[in-house]
Amino acid sequence: MGQSQSSQQQQQREQSSQSQLSAEDRALKYWSSKQQEAEKNIQNDANEDESMNQKEASSQQQVQQQQHQYQKVNQIEEKEELVSHDQSGSQQFIKQEIIQQQVQDEQIEQYFENQVKEPQNEMIQLTPEEVEHVWLSKIFKIDSNNQVMNDKMVDFIPKDKRITVQYLIDELCYQFLTCTQFKEQEKFEYLMEVLTNITDVSISDQATIVNIIGAGNMEKTKYFEILNYVQGQLITCILYPEGLEWQKFDEDPNRVDDKRNLRATNFYDLIFNSNQLLFCERVVINLLEYLNSKVSADDVQKFMDLMFKRELELNANWTLDLLDQPQMTLKLLLKIADYPNIIEVILMNSWAFGKFKLMQIGKQFQNYSIIGRILSGSCFYTDSATALNKFTGDYSSMTILRDRYRTRIFKLNDEVCDLFTKILKHKSDVLKRNFYNFISTIITLNLNLEKQFNQALQQQCSSPGMVFNLHYVLLKMFNPWIDTQEKINSRIKNIQTQMIIVLKEHPLFATLYQNIDLLAPDLTPLQELQELETRMDPMTIMFLLTQRINHIVATNIDQFYYNRVLSKLRDIAQQYGQESPQFRDVLKLKMSFDAQILHPKTITNTMQFLSFSSQLALSMVDENDKPKYPYGLLPSSFVYDTHSFFVVYNYNDEILKHSNELEKCCEFAIFAMNTRNMTNPHLRIKGIELFHIFDQGRMNRRGIVQPQSYDFIFRYNEIIEKHMIGGLLKVFIDCERTGEGNQFYEKFNFRYQFCKLIRFLLEKHRDRYNSLLTQTVEKEKEMFLAFANYYLNDMIFLLDECLSRMKRMKNIESNQQEFIDNKQEYLKIQSELKTFTIFLQEYYKNIQVFSEVQPEAFLTDEIRDKLANNLNYTLEQLNGKQAVQYKIQSLESVNFDPKLIMGNVIELYINFSQNEKFLMQVVKDDRCFSIELFQVTINLLDKHQIIPYERIQQFRDLIFKLQEQEEKQKIINQLPDDVPDEFLDPLCYSLMTDPVKLPHSNVVLDRLTIKKQLLNQQVDPFDRTPLTIEMVIEQPELKQRIAKFIENLEKKKNKQQIKIVQEES
Repeated sequence: MGQSQSSQQQQQREQSSQSQLSAEDRALKYWSSKQQEAEKNIQNDANEDESMNQKEASSQQQVQQQQHQYQKVNQIEEKEELVSHDQSGSQQFIKQEIIQQQVQDEQIEQYFENQVKEPQNEMIQLTPEEVEHVWLSKIFKIDSNNQVMNDKMVDFIPKDKRITVQYLIDELCYQFLTCTQFKEQEKFEYLMEVLTNITDVSISDQATIVNIIGAGNMEKTKYFEILNYVQGQLITCILYPEGLEWQKFDEDPNRVDDKRNLRATNFYDLIFNSNQLLFCERVVINLLEYLNSKVSADDVQKFMDLMFKRELELNANWTLDLLDQPQMTLKLLLKIADYPNIIEVILMNSWAFGKFKLMQIGKQFQNYSIIGRILSGSCFYTDSATALNKFTGDYSSMTILRDRYRTRIFKLNDEVCDLFTKILKHKSDVLKRNFYNFISTIITLNLNLEKQFNQALQQQCSSPGMVFNLHYVLLKMFNPWIDTQEKINSRIKNIQTQMIIVLKEHPLFATLYQNIDLLAPDLTPLQELQELETRMDPMTIMFLLTQRINHIVATNIDQFYYNRVLSKLRDIAQQYGQESPQFRDVLKLKMSFDAQILHPKTITNTMQFLSFSSQLALSMVDENDKPKYPYGLLPSSFVYDTHSFFVVYNYNDEILKHSNELEKCCEFAIFAMNTRNMTNPHLRIKGIELFHIFDQGRMNRRGIVQPQSYDFIFRYNEIIEKHMIGGLLKVFIDCERTGEGNQFYEKFNFRYQFCKLIRFLLEKHRDRYNSLLTQTVEKEKEMFLAFANYYLNDMIFLLDECLSRMKRMKNIESNQQEFIDNKQEYLKIQSELKTFTIFLQEYYKNIQVFSEVQPEAFLTDEIRDKLANNLNYTLEQLNGKQAVQYKIQSLESVNFDPKLIMGNVIELYINFSQNEKFLMQVVKDDRCFSIELFQVTINLLDKHQIIPYERIQQFRDLIFKLQEQEEKQKIINQLPDDVPDEFLDPLCYSLMTDPVKLPHSNVVLDRLTIKKQLLNQQVDPFDRTPLTIEMVIEQPELKQRIAKFIENLEKKKNKQQIKIVQEES
């Protein structure tokens, strides 16, 4: 009885003690008892199952358990590769024990799940305060009952202390961080573990509570309060450990190789490393949100620098064969790009985007910024000594490799574009301005890439491949504004013209455009602005930035691709053949560039951008072709770029898919060629390169059929039709009056294209352009006269060059030993002769078309004698006595066909024969003309049937006319001995008809004589001072006396002729 009473008292004391326990402790004790009960029940069930197995019971539960066990056996056998059939009995026993233990563990887990799912009368509903205590205790590894924190007994936690957010923030965390019971590294790792675990919650944007998984709900404000506190403490430990009396690591933020801050390294490795993003994404997002809203800009800068410096190292040695690392890094940067305050701080000063205060050259940006390294993915042979090793095998194999690397390069470029686009979409004007400065600075660091003749400066820049990739990114960002003609028509009016006006003074563009010529500043004088706009139009800024890097890329393509690859490829193919090792080596160079510059994406974006640039310029021209302000202040670089890209794209069939862009670029090119509303004549001359795209002969050789749709460019485009003939003729003249005229291949390559194009127009589209040629000749006689003069000069020059080389080749061939000794010289001359022959034949074909359409254009007083003398000279060289010295053994190999040229010359004689003055000029040529030469020619025509029979008959009639003219000329040439010297021209010693005096030298000569002189050079032939025909001084009194003298002379000649007739009769 006493014992019972004592037992009752003890139970009462326990109940009293239990009533004094907190609700949280009761909850913990409750779940502990439940777990013990579950384990006991599970053990009993296991024992029963084991007994049933021994008795070989066949219940369904046993069958399921056995199946489950067999599955576990198979899994263990696969993992541990224990598949042999001779396993010992002990091994089987151990395996069976493992299976049984796993089964028990699964049963325990299932039991708890069932307990949670089934409603329990005994379940304790925790209050928010209790949830807070339970959850914080778990996250922070605190057992207040036993005064344990992070698995160690501590004296700064009161026994049975309720853990709250406020208590952690106000006391506990600081006590923990400053205590001596833990090492600094332990404390730091503990905080990182807390930060990782604290994210295991469910948060709704609308709700005011946070669902703590497995515990209950908690106020959202409290959750973020403790989350931000932990994040703040971690940043403090990394940046300002001295505040906690921790060891400080003096890492230099401006040295990429200084990584002494071990806590920063530890935090980066476990949390911020891009390769951990898959596991720590929520942690990183929380941290970024905290940095974006709670941390000062200075601390954000310091912290992100520490992280990016380590991320930079991960991207040091990635290759195109494995893109995993740069792609993971870009994913991290894309996460960061969601937070404008962070991006605003790091754009111009970080190891991610560039520490530009430390960078003086482009190579530093490429090597010491994450973006620079990611953009470095390139196959350009200029970028790496091993780039060419990527391309092996035959052409087909190289093409496959090119496409493979192309896909990888542009995958990264597109992701960088996504990153930049996300940054620019933020509403912050400061952030946008920083982004524009970021791009502007990169371009500025690489301006020296344009210095083609200074290799040392070029090598200080980023690689051409990296710059090209940035160029592609900017094009892709800009082109959504202009990717359809409808968008261009609506948005071209919104370009911020004031920014173009102040371009060279604008802080964003002044350095970029310092050395870029303007389109026509003399035609558009700068006007003082009444009020300066402060807004920054994104489209205008992106246009100007993209245009500037476009020019760098165009210059590089000229230097490294066209001049060093395409031209070389053509020469080697001719010299060694396309199957030679030499050709394959250069083909590798081409493939290395083709992977990027000839990608369809690149061509599409570039063509759209160039088209927009041309249309922008034309939008600033009125209906009378007069420039409107600020037309002339546009940068002229886009004209050069258009020509450069067109030359390269001319090698790629992809460009033919962009008919609208082609048309728009051609419109401005031909407009500028004709109106000369462009100061730089070299750029005007290059305009013809755009039309070389439509070379049907070249297309035929490549098996390309020119689409009929391209006819509209020449037939139905008013701008092109209006300016085409005049534009072509004017740039032909400009070519002579600029440095191009002294550079043989540049000059004649252009004029060769001119001949092919204008002949194409006059033959294929004769119904439109023949009349346009006639109108042009009538309206601009002086211009056409200058053109015709230069054209005839070229014909004589080309013929002489051909004949002189054939004469030298003939001499070498005549002596076998000399041929052996001069084999290389012979081959060189042979190659040159082939080039000259191509040019010469095209000139003759072209002038023949001119003579059929508008023969009078070449028969003006100023050049008629030059035309006649030219034809006479050619005929004499081909059929005269000296023709034998030009008969070389390899005429066919150089494509020089004397019969073909003679046929062209005969056609010209016939086409011009209706002009009486032309015939007279032919016979006046004392140097080359003779009737005997024409008789020899007619015999050759009869013999070889070089031209049709009816044309031979017309030439025979021409000879009779020349014989008549020769007789008349003999009489005219008989000048009396008493002609006063003042009546004679001092240059050609002929009787003047319209004397004029030159203003500087005071020499008197015939107007026609000085006009002929000025066709070649606008200078006084006697003292070389500048002179134009408008400057000469008429001599009316002298002219009248000469006219009187000629009148008296005619009377005397008439009398002589009458006397001769009377004597003959």
